Amino acid sequence: MTKVLGLYIDFDLIKTCISISYMQIHDYKKINSSPQIKPAIDLQANLHSWIEISRVKMIQNIQIIKKAIGDAQLGVIIKGNAYGHGIVPVVQILQEVACVDWVIAFSLTEALMARQVGFTKKILVCGYADGLIENAIMHHIDLVLHDTASLERYKLAAQKLERPVYVHIKVDTGLNRLGFTPQQALLVILELQKSKQLIIRGLFSHFADSDAENNWYAQKQLNDFNKLLDDLAKLQIEIPIIHMANTVAVFRLSAACKSLVRVAGGVYGLRKTIAPDLIAQDYQQLQPVMTWKSRVIQVRDLQVGSFVSYGCTFKAEHNMRIATIPVGYADGYGRELSNNSVIYINGILAPVVGRVCMNLVIIDVTSAKSVCVGDEVVLLGDIDGVRIFDLMLRLKTIACDVTTSLNWTISRFIV
Repeated sequence: MTKVLGLYIDFDLIKTCISISYMQIHDYKKINSSPQIKPAIDLQANLHSWIEISRVKMIQNIQIIKKAIGDAQLGVIIKGNAYGHGIVPVVQILQEVACVDWVIAFSLTEALMARQVGFTKKILVCGYADGLIENAIMHHIDLVLHDTASLERYKLAAQKLERPVYVHIKVDTGLNRLGFTPQQALLVILELQKSKQLIIRGLFSHFADSDAENNWYAQKQLNDFNKLLDDLAKLQIEIPIIHMANTVAVFRLSAACKSLVRVAGGVYGLRKTIAPDLIAQDYQQLQPVMTWKSRVIQVRDLQVGSFVSYGCTFKAEHNMRIATIPVGYADGYGRELSNNSVIYINGILAPVVGRVCMNLVIIDVTSAKSVCVGDEVVLLGDIDGVRIFDLMLRLKTIACDVTTSLNWTISRFIV
């Protein structure tokens, strides 16, 4: 740690931030800051693939959620590279939207990235404070307190700077991952009542199963959390910010909406598969905001009997035309999609043939009209067959696993 102009700088952490975010920051600034640069759509011609984030759809999703939560503060989760959408473009949009009060990161590194690109609103680290705690203090970032080891670490940093750390105490009501039990949390709160180093700004918990058809466990967790709140009220202890609701709870368990709600999937349009009669109708209006595109780099004719890609898992049963796309499992287009997916090109859904390679995938374009090198393809987007729901079924996973698997180095653009 080095002190520069009154700020404590962790240069190793800065190097990490730069290495992770350089492509996103560089591309975003080129598009949005320089009047001499043409719009993003022209820049993309030189990229092997790119991701477009719809500002309009994201803001519409936020407005739907805000309507549901009323006067509660709104916090948007940006962990996992903003669920794969890119921390840089996402916080740029969130900075513009007046009803967004917080962004919520998993790590301090993510929080500092948000500050680095100009996010000035409140930030909470809800997972783990990596790096130097002094950076959180200097950049006005709230931290999670989930164990006594963190408590001591925060105190030392606060004493060093002679400035307090603002914390949100995490209560484990049944997820059994991080946090204090309700009984432990109460003792910690009592211990910190007169502390000058740690100021309690918030208290929160996390649902384990809010999207289950029978949400008895979510209700049990909420009851246990409410009991802790009642115990605090009896002791006349007031904590400014209370939060527990996630996106599903906003639309299904409104009693969980306290003074702040934490949402992620809903903002990005990554809906859970929940029967319509179990959740408010507005939930179904949330729309995915991501489109992942690439371009054809080669087209060739294939003779009957020819094999395609590694392992000879695909054999041409007739003469056909194939196209190669510069995207593979290293980019997040899973190997499980080998012979098991489609890519949209020139009005058709072209089947993936052969194994997905590290950086390449081959598609059957026999039925497409005049496919040429440079033609745009959609790997993931708002088209039947390549929607997030389609890919998650083929990959046998969940929506946020699809989007967070997309390589961080793929350029993200706001459109």
